[in-house]
Amino acid sequence: MTKIISNVKGFIFLLIALIALTAIIGGSSKKKIEKIVLKNNIRLNAENYLSFAMLDDKTKYEGLTLLLIKDKLEKHPYIEKCDVLYKGKGIVEVEIFEVPFYALLMQNGKEKILTEDGELLPKIEGTKYLNLPVILVENTKNPKKMKKQLTDALKVLKASELYNSELYGEISSIDLTKSESVILTMSDTDYPVILDRNKILDNVLAFCNLYSSLKNKEDKSITYIDLRFNNHVFIGTQKVNAMGVKELL
Repeated sequence: MTKIISNVKGFIFLLIALIALTAIIGGSSKKKIEKIVLKNNIRLNAENYLSFAMLDDKTKYEGLTLLLIKDKLEKHPYIEKCDVLYKGKGIVEVEIFEVPFYALLMQNGKEKILTEDGELLPKIEGTKYLNLPVILVENTKNPKKMKKQLTDALKVLKASELYNSELYGEISSIDLTKSESVILTMSDTDYPVILDRNKILDNVLAFCNLYSSLKNKEDKSITYIDLRFNNHVFIGTQKVNAMGVKELL
């Protein structure tokens, strides 16, 4: 008898909890929404994000829920996730967490965004703060070849980021259009750095060790650095002759 009473009490408690939960969810879903405010959005302004999610027309907010707002916004390619909070008086606040951008990809005159995970995102009109390394790739429709190019670019970026953050911050472009070589340019120097496509990590590590000393010297005579040869670094230099003409050494 005691066991039956205990089971009945347990059932009643569960039923009350379910009713309370339903009331909370129901109440939450019936909140009148009059305004959606975004915060922490950097790459695009609020109007762009709300327009993409079809949340820019306040006359269509009838029946809108917090869960639906979250679902709509998280479909945007730039948004990793978002937290949605009802602030009262019809105002919903959405904190945006954007996908980290890693580089800007250029192929056949078209631009895309490369993420740290190697994913390509469309470059949407109005995107801001694109002070990123530019990656130049061959125009190919071969998925394997394209993936290889992206992998090579990420090797350069991640290795330099790990071993020499100063160098990483100065990388201006990574040219992958040559089949056997990778050509780097930096925003703080005038010369290219040539890497062996088959020894990218070794070459980047070698240049990471060399970069700081070269920068400290501020040698303006350097015309190129070539790291494609085993255990050797070739540094092209030039001088200005008596006529003021630059000559290669």
